[in-house]
Amino acid sequence: MATVIRQNKKKGVSYRIQVCLKDYAAGGFKTVTTTWKPDCYMTKIDEDKAAKRFALEFEKKLKEEQDNPLEINSYITLKEYSNTFLKQIERHTSKNYYSKCRDSMRFILPRLGGCKLCEIKPIMLQNFIDGLTELTYTHYEITAKPIIGKILKKEHLTMDKFAKISGLSPYTVKLAKLGKRKVSMDTAEKIADILNKPKEELFNIYSEVRPYASQSLMIIIRTLKHMLSMAKRFDVIEKNYASSEYVRGISACSIDRPIMDLDDIMKTLECLNKDDNIRAVTAIMIAIYMGRRRGEICGLKWGDINLDNGEMTVNRSRTVVAGFGIDEKKPKSKYSEKTYAMPSTLTRQLIKYKKWWEEYVENVLGDKYQGGPYLFLQSNGAALYPSTLYNWWKAMQKKYKLKEVNFHSLRKTNISVQYASNKIPSEVIAGRAGHANDKVTKEHYLKVFRSDDHKTAEIVDSIFAVN
Repeated sequence: MATVIRQNKKKGVSYRIQVCLKDYAAGGFKTVTTTWKPDCYMTKIDEDKAAKRFALEFEKKLKEEQDNPLEINSYITLKEYSNTFLKQIERHTSKNYYSKCRDSMRFILPRLGGCKLCEIKPIMLQNFIDGLTELTYTHYEITAKPIIGKILKKEHLTMDKFAKISGLSPYTVKLAKLGKRKVSMDTAEKIADILNKPKEELFNIYSEVRPYASQSLMIIIRTLKHMLSMAKRFDVIEKNYASSEYVRGISACSIDRPIMDLDDIMKTLECLNKDDNIRAVTAIMIAIYMGRRRGEICGLKWGDINLDNGEMTVNRSRTVVAGFGIDEKKPKSKYSEKTYAMPSTLTRQLIKYKKWWEEYVENVLGDKYQGGPYLFLQSNGAALYPSTLYNWWKAMQKKYKLKEVNFHSLRKTNISVQYASNKIPSEVIAGRAGHANDKVTKEHYLKVFRSDDHKTAEIVDSIFAVN
């Protein structure tokens, strides 16, 4: 029970509130003290009653905080709470999600970080969300100048040696040196520092101010919702004012990226059949025939491939997470984690590729081989970076003048071709895509090819034909 002591001082009446609590850390008991001052218009009886009410609330609050192992309460600021939030996210979610939440803090905390949790209101959050759409950033396109190769040659630095010094991959250094790949500002600055040259002397730098994509802004809003949702779950706040019940979010502007139709894919496969880069050919064929994601392809090991039965097991994915490097984890969807039958054409390609792979490991990698039985390896014997598949695909498109689409679009084409065949049940297509049901598959992956659209028009024309 809290102790309430009335004090008459020169500056007026105040009440000293004392609460005795058990000290679980040191043993015994401890006393927590605070002061409460009444309003000047109150009578003595009203003051005593109000002081007792305050004391009860203060005691209740202290006991709730004592029972709270995270040591958070509604009076701490959002910035203070963010540390606890990120620790919980890091402990219980994927590194990729943690990285996104951590990056979102640079938008949330400068604008809302000073607000106490108990002071956050819907209008404050709505103003924050509305303000996000006005934010811009500077986009850089940076390519290397030929002078980099000359400096490396002059300093007797091989690409492998420079990669070790800089911490960059040999493949990145090679492409940067040849000017065939755009690099980030961090990479450009790192190379410039090591070579002791201004980055403007080594790189062509083009900048453009752009608004943030709606998908990026939705990640920030989702993080804010999750922060307050967790606070509500821990019984720190009563309501999550960031939920759609109280504030209006932003509409995502979906980008309708082009994909290859059946004719484009047939042309691509013809080009793959005559290309001598067997690693790139095999990886792209897995994307086309199986519709697997980049991370899943890079995570494949020979133990996942059953060449006798023509089956592929997907049970891991390799993704790059900012601040962590490569993160090897379960596939994006738990429904993707299973064994799939492979088309016979792909099985034959993998039989051919395995023979090449064994010779490559023995005769080319030799001592560099790090022992990981991944299907796709770097030149140093380590497992492949997912970005390398993107580079292989871009090089293949340029070499054979194929339709320019991103690597993930091959997955969309795979699923769309199955739908266009009208021979495969929708549930089966969803199962091979690794989705829980066909609703997700239809919503995000079902595309109508131009040839199918023309066929539909002809059918409609025949239906309404006038004799």
